Amino acid sequence: MSKLNKAILLIDFQNEFTTKGGKLHENVSEVIQNTCMMEKVPDLVDLGRECGATIIHSPIVTDEDVVVDEDDTVMSNLLKGKMFEKGSWNAKITKELQPEATDYVLKGRKTTSVFKGTVLSSLLKRNKIDVLFIAGFLTDGCILQAVQEAYDAVYGDDTSIDDKNELRPIQIVVLSDGTAAYSTKIHMNMLTNVIPEFCDVATVDYAEEMLIKDDMDAIPNRQRALGFSIFDPIKKLRIAMIDKWLPGERFVRFLDTDGDGMVDYQEFYDFLNHFNLISDDIDPKTIFNILDLDGDGEIPTQVVVDSLKARDDDVEEDPDVDRMDIIKAKELPPFPSPFLVSLVAHNNMKPSMMKFVKDNITFFSRVKLVTTGSTGRALKSLGLKVEHLVASGPLGGDQEIGGLIAQGKVCAVFFFVDPLSAHPHAADIGALNRICCVCDVMFANNPSTATALVYSLENSSFGYSCLCGVNPQYQLDSSIVVKYKDSQNKVIADVSAGKNNDVVNPIIPKDSKAASFRARGSHKASSHARSSRRSSVGFMEENEIPEFIERKANTGVRNSILKASTKSGSHIWLDGI
Repeated sequence: MSKLNKAILLIDFQNEFTTKGGKLHENVSEVIQNTCMMEKVPDLVDLGRECGATIIHSPIVTDEDVVVDEDDTVMSNLLKGKMFEKGSWNAKITKELQPEATDYVLKGRKTTSVFKGTVLSSLLKRNKIDVLFIAGFLTDGCILQAVQEAYDAVYGDDTSIDDKNELRPIQIVVLSDGTAAYSTKIHMNMLTNVIPEFCDVATVDYAEEMLIKDDMDAIPNRQRALGFSIFDPIKKLRIAMIDKWLPGERFVRFLDTDGDGMVDYQEFYDFLNHFNLISDDIDPKTIFNILDLDGDGEIPTQVVVDSLKARDDDVEEDPDVDRMDIIKAKELPPFPSPFLVSLVAHNNMKPSMMKFVKDNITFFSRVKLVTTGSTGRALKSLGLKVEHLVASGPLGGDQEIGGLIAQGKVCAVFFFVDPLSAHPHAADIGALNRICCVCDVMFANNPSTATALVYSLENSSFGYSCLCGVNPQYQLDSSIVVKYKDSQNKVIADVSAGKNNDVVNPIIPKDSKAASFRARGSHKASSHARSSRRSSVGFMEENEIPEFIERKANTGVRNSILKASTKSGSHIWLDGI
């Protein structure tokens, strides 16, 4: 286990924000009170010092010498309002978080950026920081700007470390109850919809646990869901929607019932109630108020849709338990199977697929997997080994898997299909479904059927014998395939023998109307054939037919149906020549 170097970055914990009498205190007091951040963050910092974490203070100051860009309205307003003035009580670091001798205080910061004009970047590099916790003000201001700049600032081309190989990947964690904005609505919106696009979000309690742990495995993957404390109702709703198979992009028609592009509370409530999504953890009023940033009782439909779209980190509630399941699964021997098991999921169904695989991790860790590109990359984050990675579905991946099925290399397919979206490769999806039916391969395209199939493969004698390739019945062609092959063989045999009696296309039943036309040799039948397949009709002597067939074969010409009529009036239909 490698020891992790951790740091806590404290942004703008100054009297202007934190203390009564500060010019901006009233603006943030609601969130400070709701989160109890002024009690939690000092305790976290004390624990950090005990655990050897690097404590970094980043206060902002203004004075008359500061040159402000014309577009920087924030700094312009601070200067005009004489806020955070150099040497004033307002600019001093709050008494609850006074720096100690081992702490770092960044000097010279005169912008909203915690990196510009400071030594923060080189400080993080020099101390080889692995995990950076961020607390402070404002969630939609300096905090957001810090996480956006963090990666480039630490690992960009301008590095102060000679050996770049010594740099470790840095994990940024914004503390949901250690940061604040001018309103709870703005704060929650940033934590649930914006900041997670750039970094992880966690509670102070979770950060304390991470401070105590020293192994790299203790740090969750970006795919893992972290707690949001009081900020998680939207996430809980997304998870509930995943469980009910409701892709975010496709439920607009259930939300905006009057088609005005806005969602009011009644429409939002009716939607949740219609799909039985209301519970003790999912309160419609709370979620609506979070999304209603303007407080006017209406939310743009697209804002609701974007907030409720399924995300990769919506599928795991207990990372420690799941991690133990994965570790235990890796200790189990693989199934003695010569076959591949295919896992495919459309984009909206990937969270459902990830949840399904995690629930059945002991099975999927023991089989040889073949997946399409994007699904495979998601599964690798679970520690699963993908035996055969094909292209993404729209780029031909579904056809590649279909080819493996036709070759007898796949015994089961789990394909979570999005039934409410149009797909540019719909023909490929249908072809994959069809080849599974042709080859009698076990196929599950929704979570319920997939769960039943996994149980069968693991526990039933039939399923397990098919998985391990010891069931001879499972290797046989289906009855419809046998019938098709027999009819094709008969056509080939009859044509090769030069027989002049009717050879019936196996696709057209003998008792069909087309077959009766052939038997009568009527002028009507001949006219029908000439009009519908004019280029496919020819007349020749009986002894010329074998030579004609050979010539056609040698030139590579292929027609679906050729009709040759002899002088005696008898007809022969040639299939596949």
